[in-house]
Amino acid sequence: MKKVFFGLLVAAIAVGGSAFTSAQKKVTTDTYYYVLNQAGTSYRSVGIVAPDEDLCSTAPISKCVVGFNADHGTTVNPTSLPSGKTYESSTSGYITLP
Repeated sequence: MKKVFFGLLVAAIAVGGSAFTSAQKKVTTDTYYYVLNQAGTSYRSVGIVAPDEDLCSTAPISKCVVGFNADHGTTVNPTSLPSGKTYESSTSGYITLP
């Protein structure tokens, strides 16, 4: 009987102790990609998967694709880009996505 009680006590202490461990802060290293619209007036979010830059239609406007270390919503103004830019396509132009 003592062995059963002792085993239950050890298990309770282990479960109770693990309930009070501090949660680790999640460190994200994702890049959030945005593609320029045809008018060159805004970048649209396409998520964390890089778009195919072969779809860029070359035009003398802003960079076709930009990426940031944080999500900045559904659209971004190309004339006042937020800080934290981590990626910029080598071509200027736009991508027409569905």
